[in-house]
Amino acid sequence: MEPLEVIPMVGIGPFKLGMSKSEVEEIIECITPEISQLYNQMEYDSEHKLYFIEVTNPHDYPPDESDVVLTYDNIDVFRTKADDLVKLIDSKTPYTRDIDAELGFSFIFKDIQLALWRPSVMTEEMMNSVEFLTEFTPENQELEKRFFYFRTVAVAAPGYFNRT
Repeated sequence: MEPLEVIPMVGIGPFKLGMSKSEVEEIIECITPEISQLYNQMEYDSEHKLYFIEVTNPHDYPPDESDVVLTYDNIDVFRTKADDLVKLIDSKTPYTRDIDAELGFSFIFKDIQLALWRPSVMTEEMMNSVEFLTEFTPENQELEKRFFYFRTVAVAAPGYFNRT
């Protein structure tokens, strides 16, 4: 399967910002359920044009059997550790330095209208801590490792993330 491309201010995979709701629905009818269910949020502007697209990580919960790949600038968005992905994108365009970014949950790159989010954070330091190794069962340790990666990626039309 060809990777779904994340192109800031353009779209993700077959969905492009500016599409009408009927164009989006036509595409949904033509793609596999495995792909369509990844698109967890789509917003439309006052003219009913696609204004925001958010996709969920297809590898988020074990077992990881999905062969769906989403790429940004030839980088696998959901198989690249969050810290590494942020550094790569930040080297080209800065993210908003706010409390969510400082805590490691959410990163917004306003210049390119790109957002990355995860509900919890995992780092190598946390994973190697005595507390993690002794207080979490091996099964829970495996589940917690998913937080090394982002849960969602989103692209938006120009100005979307400037509203906040």
